[in-house]
Amino acid sequence: ILTMSPQALSAGGLGDCTDIAAMAFLIVVLFFVLYFMFEESQEIKQGIFAYFEDGWNVLDWLNMALLLTAFGVRIFVWIEAGGMQIGVAQLTDKDQFKSMRGVAVMVELVKLLNSINAVILYAKVVKYLRHMPVTKDLIRTFWKALDLFVPFFCMFVIAFTGFAMSF
Repeated sequence: ILTMSPQALSAGGLGDCTDIAAMAFLIVVLFFVLYFMFEESQEIKQGIFAYFEDGWNVLDWLNMALLLTAFGVRIFVWIEAGGMQIGVAQLTDKDQFKSMRGVAVMVELVKLLNSINAVILYAKVVKYLRHMPVTKDLIRTFWKALDLFVPFFCMFVIAFTGFAMSF
């Protein structure tokens, strides 16, 4: 069973202020992506092989491709759902059924693409955290704590596995 909200079926959602604001921010993000693509293409002109040697640049292009793909799929959903006349036949005949699985799968695909993109954006943000003094101390503390946590976790897994196997 796939569920989707009515807001996913049209560009303005249900017409609420929050739906209109979400659409406006989506367009703003799209303009940022297009501008960022322009800037990245200017860097590529300086040297394509040197540009793609840096893994962060590849991650940037993957991020932009996922954002544009998600937006394109979202537009496809709006077009597809716009011509479906959802619920019109059911008002006259209660036994009518129109499958919306294809649209629901596309809505889920948009969610999946955006969630993968959120992880990529997190990785990009972590890249810049090492330049902040407070974050340097936090990362250093985390790695020191990891030296003690990994042996504890290994012993815990061994003990827990033995306990689970005994019952």
